[in-house]
Amino acid sequence: MVIQSAGHLGRVGLVAVMLLAIGGCASDVKRGGHASAKPAATTPAPVAQADTPEAKSTTVAAPAPTKPAEPVSSAAPTDGRRRAPALIGLDADLKDVDLSHYRGRWVVVHIIPATDIPKCGCQATEFTQLLVDMAALRATVIAVCDVDDESLQIARSLHGINALMVGDVDHKIARDWGALTTSKVDGQTIEQPRRKSVLVDPHGWIAAEWTVDTAAGHLDRVAAAIAAGKAAEQTASAAGR
Repeated sequence: MVIQSAGHLGRVGLVAVMLLAIGGCASDVKRGGHASAKPAATTPAPVAQADTPEAKSTTVAAPAPTKPAEPVSSAAPTDGRRRAPALIGLDADLKDVDLSHYRGRWVVVHIIPATDIPKCGCQATEFTQLLVDMAALRATVIAVCDVDDESLQIARSLHGINALMVGDVDHKIARDWGALTTSKVDGQTIEQPRRKSVLVDPHGWIAAEWTVDTAAGHLDRVAAAIAAGKAAEQTASAAGR
């Protein structure tokens, strides 16, 4: 019995050793699996680009638009001319008239007293005819008279006046344009416009002016000044100024 028990214990011990050996191998396999596992792949950090001219994008800004130069003739003249005063009023049809709206044209401002446009044809004078004849000028004619719109309408139809007629009952236009005279009558101050023609160039500068004491030859003088002004403009344009 003792020998059998010893043999039985020997077999049991052998089985135990084998089981321990098998368990150790399994542990090694598990540990080996963890040891041989590959590390997770990582994304490399981006490499900063060198701050070189080649690496930078070059942006060229568009040049700022330049203001075109104004024609020399539109600047202050060097011959002592001055800017024409404002002229704003109503015509015979009660429509607004503004001299500034005629920029780009030659304009003759013709200031006259009421006696130049009488309400009776038999009272017409040489100055009445002068105003009629101004329609032949190569310019816009604005006649300024110290009467109301009704009188302007009568004069226009009675005398056949084609000029643009503006009323100046309060004498504001005549005063602004240096064509107002004053006199004393029975102790009272009387204001009355005197005849005056002013040539305004297309840029709003006074090109010439005349006090009209006689009608003879005046139309020719104004026409010659207009022609000279236009010729000077053409010469300046041809010279590229």
